[in-house]
Amino acid sequence: MMDASTIATFVKTHLNIPRIGMLINSIDGDLDESQYRFLKGRIIEMSLQEYSKGKIQYIGQCGVDCIIPELDDVGIEVKFIKDKIYTKHGSLYPTTTIKLYNTNGGSGTPILPPDYANFLLCLSNRGIILVTKDVFNNESNISILPDGISTTFPTHQSIILAGICDIDIPYTPIITIKQLLESVFIDYINSIPTTPPNPLENFFKR
Repeated sequence: MMDASTIATFVKTHLNIPRIGMLINSIDGDLDESQYRFLKGRIIEMSLQEYSKGKIQYIGQCGVDCIIPELDDVGIEVKFIKDKIYTKHGSLYPTTTIKLYNTNGGSGTPILPPDYANFLLCLSNRGIILVTKDVFNNESNISILPDGISTTFPTHQSIILAGICDIDIPYTPIITIKQLLESVFIDYINSIPTTPPNPLENFFKR
């Protein structure tokens, strides 16, 4: 398995952490409603590629959100955890809880996919940590839930990549992400023709 310190150094070197902090602050709260919540995670996952100039590549697979091509395509799962890692007063939380896997309504006992990433990158509005699989997937840390699998591990067993001062950077966008999304939705809705196409038109064009 790739050395965790190598990955941590690579991410800290190539990821624009202040910029991702501004992104988190610009969308946090605006996408907390249930119908938008999954988009927050997707936006943060995709931003890693943009804010690292492609050094971290987004692939969006189950259990592996990103890879690092320069480090033998090592896989990383990305999680956003609001108001975690550090307290608002700057103290490290003793433990961190992450939902690793969601069954999405499936039946049977949840099992972590065998190809799940060996590293977990947890981003918060209060910091960033890198966690190895031997920590987050340790039997003593794992909890089997009706709808998935979660882990609760000692935060000090992770590698700290950023603290509150590094990432909690206020930023108010000119147009909010929610306004932008709703504008896109309206544009798509209006792109649908007002009347159904005549199937005979295509028939005679053959």
